[in-house]
Amino acid sequence: MSSITLPSIEDKVLAGERLSFDEGMFLEEHVDTLTLGRLANIVRERKNGNFAYYNTNIHLNPTNVCVYRCTFCAFRSDLKSDKSYVFSDDMVRERVLEA
Repeated sequence: MSSITLPSIEDKVLAGERLSFDEGMFLEEHVDTLTLGRLANIVRERKNGNFAYYNTNIHLNPTNVCVYRCTFCAFRSDLKSDKSYVFSDDMVRERVLEA
């Protein structure tokens, strides 16, 4: 069985070869973040050129009112509670535009 090394992984990345699970685990356990980012950037540039894409997600809860009383939930509230809230359609739109 061959030993996994950073140079052998770098060679595979430069050759456009897919890494094995064990090689991925080696990177996770033994390689610093900057080196991992450098290798990932090689793959990204090969696939996308000099373009980077990103995504912005929001977690929008238009209400915390819930009729279920799950024992593990600290989020829910009764409609008449001081802690409850229900967003109007305009409030939802405003939150989405803020994201």
